[in-house]
Amino acid sequence: MCESKVIAVKEGKEEVLVDKAVELRIEGDKVIIVDILGRVYVFPDLVLARVDFLQHRVYLVERR
Repeated sequence: MCESKVIAVKEGKEEVLVDKAVELRIEGDKVIIVDILGRVYVFPDLVLARVDFLQHRVYLVERR
């Protein structure tokens, strides 16, 4: 499987928000993540910073 970790970067520190994400959507000003179990996570205060396809990691940062 190709699940990804979703990580928030705040003040230089990384925090795993979702361990096995299978879907990422951006709807308006929200980042929406769905995990392998179908749970939906909504992050209105974070934005997509980068995606590391080799390491299966998605990095989010605080909205400026």
